[in-house]
Amino acid sequence: MVIVQQNSKRKPTGGMHSTMKKMRKHEMGGDAIKTTIGVNKLKKARTKGGNIKLKLRATEFANLIDQIAKTTKKV
Repeated sequence: MVIVQQNSKRKPTGGMHSTMKKMRKHEMGGDAIKTTIGVNKLKKARTKGGNIKLKLRATEFANLIDQIAKTTKKV
């Protein structure tokens, strides 16, 4: 299913807005990538204009924050 970053098609009353156009490329979003701990891995995603975004799939280290004890630990 496509992820779209645009306004809802529903009105506050529950009715539907009439669509004037189809979905555009610039309104598309990407799937969330859950980063894991392991060997460093990156995923390249091509964006509009030929640019590249890098998404981190796995990393060797992560910073964990304990909000109750107010401490930070590198794992």
